Amino acid sequence: MVTLVENGNPKAMVIVATDLDSMDQLVGDLIDMIEKMSGARLPVVEDGTSQNSGPQVHICNTSGCLRLQKRQNRLVDLPVNGYCLSTVLDAGLLHLMITAKTSIGLSHGIYDLLTNELGVVWGMADPILEEVPQRRTVAIPEINRTEKPAFGFRVFSGCDPDWLRRNRIDNGSRQLPFYGHGHNLYNLLPPSRYGQHAEYYVLVDGRRQVPDKDGHTPIQPCLTNPDVIQITIETVSRFFDQNPEVSTYSLCPNDSSKFCQCSSCLELDNSMEAYRDRRMNSNSYFYYINTVAKELIHSYPDRYVSAYAYWTTELPPQQID
Repeated sequence: MVTLVENGNPKAMVIVATDLDSMDQLVGDLIDMIEKMSGARLPVVEDGTSQNSGPQVHICNTSGCLRLQKRQNRLVDLPVNGYCLSTVLDAGLLHLMITAKTSIGLSHGIYDLLTNELGVVWGMADPILEEVPQRRTVAIPEINRTEKPAFGFRVFSGCDPDWLRRNRIDNGSRQLPFYGHGHNLYNLLPPSRYGQHAEYYVLVDGRRQVPDKDGHTPIQPCLTNPDVIQITIETVSRFFDQNPEVSTYSLCPNDSSKFCQCSSCLELDNSMEAYRDRRMNSNSYFYYINTVAKELIHSYPDRYVSAYAYWTTELPPQQID
């Protein structure tokens, strides 16, 4: 057992690595929950500073963690949001290691420990539904668990960020495998640059709609316009060149069901039946996605564009294999 608190007195020291950002909130939750549980507040020190001779909790890749794991041959190949919880014996004492390559993996590891080993529950995003077991002695049994989430990312939209983090939901701001979705077409055609080209935007009820300002807008592009397609290809290419670590660019439509009704878009979409009392625009939208992707794959075969299949693009397109 790794004894963190004994009879209300702190026994372990938390040692935090210096190679990851955004750890204050995570470590703060760990310390706060143990204090709520036992009344004892564990001391926290940065890696490389003086340390006591008692049990240690190593947060991420501290020098001691790397030394002990290497000696035990416990280094693991972790995915972006994966983590390892392990106890390692050193000089007669068990130490606890929370290992990850990234801050989101570390976050998941800390909250796994709090939830599964220590029994803390965050039922909903309100302190009244926070459950912290009361105990004077807090100890972690021997553990050797590596978690590699089966899903590349897990995202809930619109929830309290603290609740999401504590329940190990990926927050979407980090570079997870294949992550890169969200309403985004408005970023391709800011009206400050392209507003004079009304033909780049949707035709609805016989009138072209041009956004009145840059930023989020429900106004979609015209998805069959050749210039719009070329601007998309150039924009995504530039983004991939400037961000080699990012796997995916979002081509998800703006948050609106009003797709273009120009003759070329209607030619594609008129053949689709309504679904759930909604007009379907899957043919024109996935024509756009497919045309852009076919061009990009020549230069970026290991990169992705993301698309939404929902609302008026919920059904699969009929004209693409």
